[in-house]
Amino acid sequence: MLSSARPRVEPPAPPPLLHRRFRAHAGYRLVAHAELEEPARELFAALAEDAQHFGFLVPVDVLQSGVKAVNADVAHLFRALSRPGRLPQDIVRTQGPLLNVHLASLVLDGVLEVELDGAFVGGPAAGPLLSGPSAPGGSTHPLSVLSHAALQLATSVPIEDPARLSAWIYGFNTLPLGPAWLRRLGSAERLLELLELQEGGRNQRRLAADFVSTPHAAWHGWARRDGEAPGASGHLGYKLYVSPHPRALVEAFDAVVAVLVESGVSAFKLGRASSGLLRPDKLVAYLDGWESLHRLAVSMEAALAGVPAQGVPFTAPLTDDGLLSWGMDPPPRARVSRWGPSESWRFWLTNQLARALLHARSQGADAEQSQAYASTRLRLEGVDTELWAPADALWADEGRDA
Repeated sequence: MLSSARPRVEPPAPPPLLHRRFRAHAGYRLVAHAELEEPARELFAALAEDAQHFGFLVPVDVLQSGVKAVNADVAHLFRALSRPGRLPQDIVRTQGPLLNVHLASLVLDGVLEVELDGAFVGGPAAGPLLSGPSAPGGSTHPLSVLSHAALQLATSVPIEDPARLSAWIYGFNTLPLGPAWLRRLGSAERLLELLELQEGGRNQRRLAADFVSTPHAAWHGWARRDGEAPGASGHLGYKLYVSPHPRALVEAFDAVVAVLVESGVSAFKLGRASSGLLRPDKLVAYLDGWESLHRLAVSMEAALAGVPAQGVPFTAPLTDDGLLSWGMDPPPRARVSRWGPSESWRFWLTNQLARALLHARSQGADAEQSQAYASTRLRLEGVDTELWAPADALWADEGRDA
C-alpha cells in the first residue's frame, strides 16, 4: 500500500566548515556582467534583470565545473579569499544557516579551496572532509541498485563531453533494439495498432474524448483539454513514471489508459515507436502536486498488479518492484546552465552527475572517488542519493506543494 504522505527527504549535512581557512581557487576568474563583451551581455541579459546578479565565475579548465552565474555575495567571498584566510565576519553574520552547505558546494565545485591537514584542497580531493556520514549505494531497492550501477559504470565510460556522458547515464537500462524486439513490436504503424492508438482505434477514441494530442519527435503526448500542458508555466511539478517491461506493455496498456482517463491527470506522454517503448521512462504523467500523484499511483498500482517492471534509474521509488516512481522537475535557478533550456528531473540529475564525474576524472580521481564525489555533490544540492528523491527544502522557495 502506497503511503499517502510525501516521503520526508533530508540528505545529511556536511561537517562544520565555518572555522576553517579558505582561499579562492586559482582555476576560476571573476568577471562582472558589465565586463562581458557585447554579444555575451546580450546573451545573458535576462540574468542582469536580477538585482542580486553580479557576473560569472569562469573556469580556466572547461571541465572544472562550468561557468557559474554568481550574485554579489559570492563575488565578495571570492574576492575576499583571494588570499588564504578565515571567512570574513560580515559574511558569517549575514549569510544565515545555509552558509555551511553553500561553502561545501563551492569547495566541491573547485571554486574555493579549504585547508585540510595543512594543505588547501578543493573538488574531489576535498571528499574526505565533505562526504558526510552516509556512503552511496546502501539501499537495496531495485531502482537504487540500477542508479548506482549506472553511476559506477559511468566512471569508466570513455566519454569526455558532459552532454554525451549525461545522455549515456540518462539512457541506462534502455533495452537494445534488436531483431527480436522488432519482430515483437513491429513498425511504428504496427505498434500503434497493437496499442489501439491508430486513427479510430479504441484507445485513440477513449483519449480523444478528454485529451488533445501533443506530438513530439520522440513522444506521443496528450494534454487534457481543460488542463495546463507541461511547459506552459515551466512545468507542472511532479511526474509519475510508469515503467512496465516492454513485453507486458501491449497487454497492460488498456488498463493504463483507463486509469489516466479516469484520474483527471493533466498530461502524459508515451515513447514513440519501438525504441521509445524500450526506454525505461516510456510513460510519464504530469501532476500538479503530491496528492494528485499519490492518487494516480494508487490507481495505477491496482490496475497493473502483477505486471513486470523495467524500472527508471534516478527516480524515487513508489512501489517495491520499481514499476512506479516519481520525480520533480527543477525550477530555472537549479539548472546546471541557469541561462539554458529547462531540464527534466532525470536530465537535471544526469547533467549534474556527468559534470561531477568528468571533473573528478580531470583531477585524477579513481572510480570510487569519482562516484563518491558525484553523490556528495548531489546531496549538497538537496537530493537523497540512496532513493534519488528531492529534499523537502530543495525548491521550498518556489512556492510548491512539498
